Amino acid sequence: MRGLAKAGAFRAASATLAGMKRFDSTRDASALRELMGAGSQDYFDSWLRFGDLASDWAERTDLFSAPRPAAAIDVLFLDAIHVLRAGFIQPSARAVDIGAGVGAPAIPLALALPQTRWKLVEPRRRRVVFLRTAVGALGLRDRVVVEEGRLEKGKGGLGDFDVAVSRATFALDEWVTLGADLAPTVIGFVGKHGIPEDAGLPEASSEVHYETLDRSASRAALCYRP
Repeated sequence: MRGLAKAGAFRAASATLAGMKRFDSTRDASALRELMGAGSQDYFDSWLRFGDLASDWAERTDLFSAPRPAAAIDVLFLDAIHVLRAGFIQPSARAVDIGAGVGAPAIPLALALPQTRWKLVEPRRRRVVFLRTAVGALGLRDRVVVEEGRLEKGKGGLGDFDVAVSRATFALDEWVTLGADLAPTVIGFVGKHGIPEDAGLPEASSEVHYETLDRSASRAALCYRP
């Protein structure tokens, strides 16, 4: 009985910790609203729904992990907020996200920019199922398509796009080259280690630097245009 009690206590503690690390719209709405700033009211509620849906799936699958309580907001929304603020994507752009994963930043961007059209390319079946579920639940089926697969160098067929986005799928130097074959505007991201000095990258047309919500790490979004 004592062993069962200890096991039950451990499961309860683990569940509590998981709850702290997931996104919860009731608890986290004010923090997200402050981070988003003015002008976000039109899509704020849909971002909350996306956060809750992604976190519900993450509790049952490996959809994403949030090592700190604030990290779920970082994973799901931080990059989209700064891409929007920097104006990297035109309001009516056709965009592709390669290695879409949990759907960030693509789904928040699609919700915030209602005239954009997106293709989300993701090789892992479980994440494809989630992405299609999220697209349907958030009313995006008419302008967001999910494709199961991966980008193969030298092979076209994905479509014509204005913007190519990828996060945590390729090294930045590789992505800038691959993305340029897909669209005239390429958006990539780097974390706390920044860009290696020997990467040989062209200078970004625009870039924005920011910190995670708890200020424990820095990130940058970089935009490359002709």
